[in-house]
Amino acid sequence: MITTITFFAIAMTAWILPVTFKIKRAVYRKTEPENRSGEKTFSPVEILYVLPVTAVLLSNEPAVMLGTSAAVFLAVFGVLFTSRSKASGKLVYTPGIQRLLGITYAVYWLIAILGVYIGGTYSVGAAVMWLTIFAVLPPALVKAAGWINEPIENTVQQRTVEDAERLLDTMPELTVVTVSGPGSAELVRTVSEVLAERFELLISPSSVGTQLETARIINKQLKSHHDIFLVEIKTEEEKAVQKIFQTSGRQIVICSGEKLSERMYESLPEKAVLIADRNSIQVSREEAQEKSRLVTFGLDRPDADIYAQEIEEETRGVHFAIKQKTHDKSFLVHSNSRETAVLILGAAAAALEAGMTFAEIEEAIKKNWGS
Repeated sequence: MITTITFFAIAMTAWILPVTFKIKRAVYRKTEPENRSGEKTFSPVEILYVLPVTAVLLSNEPAVMLGTSAAVFLAVFGVLFTSRSKASGKLVYTPGIQRLLGITYAVYWLIAILGVYIGGTYSVGAAVMWLTIFAVLPPALVKAAGWINEPIENTVQQRTVEDAERLLDTMPELTVVTVSGPGSAELVRTVSEVLAERFELLISPSSVGTQLETARIINKQLKSHHDIFLVEIKTEEEKAVQKIFQTSGRQIVICSGEKLSERMYESLPEKAVLIADRNSIQVSREEAQEKSRLVTFGLDRPDADIYAQEIEEETRGVHFAIKQKTHDKSFLVHSNSRETAVLILGAAAAALEAGMTFAEIEEAIKKNWGS
């Protein structure tokens, strides 16, 4: 009896290892599908699970059945662990991931308890069969746990967004600057370097861009001393994220990229200032201004609000003068490429709309890029 209990404890401990590993891998695959699209849920080494089943069918000795099971569980875990993808990132334990793991682990604790009950009440063989079956099923149970967790996550997300909206409503002096489109990460960095010359900024990390992540940044990090909240938005999340800012005092929307489609205007909030490359505008200025005030910039577009003139291209970069359409003065700038020059013009347009003077913009740009 004591020997059977010892073997059962060893088998249970060994069973936990591959199960836990497969649960975490299934959760990572669920949360990061782009990094797991080619990975199979069933590993070839798991064919070894036929051995415990065979031991149950061919032997009545609990020690043989449990010993075989423990050896197989350890072998499967060893192969899964050593053959894991080294290139994959680590699982980030966000509150949502923690809830998903909590539900899945609770289910497996229940399965383990039932396995002990089956082994003590019916037979060790039945318990071995029970544990072996569920050693293969973590991906399916993680998927089922996701279905259970979905209404919980929806409720949590809605409350998080509402909290962010209420916080923004108490900060009417805050200016929200959103950036979206191809190359938005580079534009965020350029805009932040110019705006930081005068304003206290809160900048969202480049990995953030969804509605929920943006709301969490607002709730946890936005303080009364911040003048501007600068955030990069993922293209597919534009409409959802902009909904958070409907209670903000002032909003500037910057669109990066070579093309600005008509669909983009569907996500624009009322009374926002839209800043875009003059070459990317696909709708008329009148159509754009039906929803927002349009401010344009362009390297070779003197019809833009902020544009470059006296452009001289050299092997070491581009020299040009930044000119405001309604301003007589201009100042010289040097950039390492035409692409960087466009980013600088976009940052100058954003700074002007945020309240910086032309002289302050000149000082900030020359400090960061020279003349």
